[in-house]
Amino acid sequence: MFTDKEDITSIMMLALICIFTSSSIAMFAAILHQLLPITVELQYENELTV
Repeated sequence: MFTDKEDITSIMMLALICIFTSSSIAMFAAILHQLLPITVELQYENELTV
């Protein structure tokens, strides 16, 4: 299918970039998922003190 090494290399680089980008987005979403309940609780506590 591919005869040149450059074709395979560009496809591999594109795949690695996609994997890195998706894992970065997933890590950021997981961090936000953990921080959201904490921020809601702090906001609720601040509303009670005012």
